[in-house]
This record gives sequence, structure tokens and C-alpha cells, in this order.
Amino acid sequence: MDVRPVDPFDDELLGRYQDLCRQAELYERPWESIWSHAELRARFEHPKDTEHLELFATFDGDEMLAGGFLEVPLEDNLDKGFVHVMVPPAHRRRGVGTLLLGHLAEAVRAHERTELLVETSYSFGDRHDHPYRRFAEKNGFQEVNVEVVRVLPLPVDDELLDRLGSAAAPHHEGYRVETIVGEVPDAYLPSYCRLHNQLGVDAPTGDVDFEEESLTPETFRETEKRFAAAGTTRVSTVALLGDAEVVAYTDLVVRAEETERANQWGTLVHRDHRGHRLGTAVKVANLRELHGRFPERTEVVTSNAEVNQNMVDINDRLGFTPVAVLPMFRRFL
Repeated sequence: MDVRPVDPFDDELLGRYQDLCRQAELYERPWESIWSHAELRARFEHPKDTEHLELFATFDGDEMLAGGFLEVPLEDNLDKGFVHVMVPPAHRRRGVGTLLLGHLAEAVRAHERTELLVETSYSFGDRHDHPYRRFAEKNGFQEVNVEVVRVLPLPVDDELLDRLGSAAAPHHEGYRVETIVGEVPDAYLPSYCRLHNQLGVDAPTGDVDFEEESLTPETFRETEKRFAAAGTTRVSTVALLGDAEVVAYTDLVVRAEETERANQWGTLVHRDHRGHRLGTAVKVANLRELHGRFPERTEVVTSNAEVNQNMVDINDRLGFTPVAVLPMFRRFL
């Protein structure tokens, strides 16, 4: 067996890689997602200047046994590298995952990083003894943070959204809530990027210390190009102070590959503007837009740190149900 790069522009090879990843990621985990063919091609056709991304697979001759990738930030968090290993059930307990993880770790080490981070997910009942956890610990990783995966059935009852929106409204007079589908207006981008960059700092991350990210209006526009190329739509709601200062945001992502699901991405209220129920306001407005634009979607999947009580409370009121734990593991290189 050996580990080789996967060329994202080789359609046949990429198709095998994705089929293998689908078998691994969705096994007993219906809440999980994988990158589509179009998404992977878009990421490599319009690469981020702020990260290094590579795909790898374990082979036995011509047979592909496991898939994985690494992401290395290039402008922030320069001590960290992120890896992911995916082994279908038919190929487990043969050492193929361990071989691939070792290769990915060495590739991250070559970038002079000292922290190797990996995430996974599994059911609550197995959180202390799941095979994925045992695999991580066997390979020298320790759990450093735990998020919870939650699912919201759609559509959300209009009366519930009315009630939550009306209760929040008196608390944020002086702010304007606006929903954006697709391209974010130029005037909003500087403050939107500054707020987005705070997410890793302000959101609970356990024992891992993250620096501010380095998203700029220019790199954000590159992300929008990748979304367009992959058929992905971002539905965002922002809270504005004055004409263009974004002080809160929430993002839902609708992927062409997933016909029934929407994924909740980041939600953050600027630390100087908390206490005005802006988090509830933007999430309620965003769900209304999702209902109207994409009525075929039947669920939203999100994750939050177990200890992020404010966001957990909002999600509970909206009707999100916990379905799994999503731990992060770290190994020092």
C-alpha cells in the first residue's frame, strides 16, 4: 500500500475519490456532508491565497482504499494544520487509515506547523468509546473541544418565527436587519469581513487558541466565485448600524449537491452590540428567506460548542434537535 496525491482535474480519479469518501462519511452518519465534484473543482480552479489544500488517497495497486485531505492556513494561525481521513467500512482495520494519517501529518509538518487538528462526529451514545475516538487517541491525539450537531426540520412554523421575531424587535431598535442572497454589497464587505474574522476568537473553542482569520473583501469575492462555479448559494442576514456597518450576521448555505438540506454556517454578533437579541433577529429573518427561496429544503444542519449557551438557547427555541457530537482532536508535531 502507498499514499498518492489525487488530481482534482482527473475526472475519473476524482469520481473514485468522492465515491469512497461518500461511503466513509455517510456510514451511520446521515447528518454528514461531503464536497461535490463541482465544489472540489471550484476550490482548485479558484484557490484561496490564504490556504494550501491537497487531496490524497491510500492505494493498493490501482485500488483506492481511503481518502483524505489537508488544509494549511497561510496568513493566520500559522502554527496549525487541519487534516481529515475517510475510510469506507469495507477497508477498515487494515492499517490504511493509519498510513494515510501518517502521510498527512508529515505533509503538515513540512509546512513547519506544530499543531495537527482533526474533527469527526458520532452519536451521543458512543461519545466516550466510538471507534473514531479510539483511532484518534491511538494515533496520539487528545480531545480539545466538543461541538454538538443539531438538525432543524423545515419548514419552521410561521407562528413561531413571528413570535420570536416580535419578542426580539423591541430590543434592537436603531439597527436594520437585511437579508442578502448571493453577492454581498461592496459597502458591507469591510465590516462583514472584520466580524467574520472574529468568529474563531469569540466562539468557544475549548483548549485550542485561534487567531483572528484574515478574510478580506478581495478573498471573499474569490469565495463567491467558487460558490457560483459549484452551484452553491449563500443566504445571509446581517444587522446593520448606520448605512453599512455589519454588527451581526448569519449564513445559510444551499448546495446543489444536496437537494433537501441547507447548512447553517457562522452566526456572530459583534461583542459591542450584544444584548439586543440580534442573533435571534438575523436567524429568524434568514429562515424566512430560506423558506421562500428554497421551499424544497427539508432540514438545516448546524453545530455549536456545547458550552456556547447563548447560541444553543436560540437554536433550541427555533426547534433544533441534537443528533451527534462533533469533537476536535489535537496532536502536537
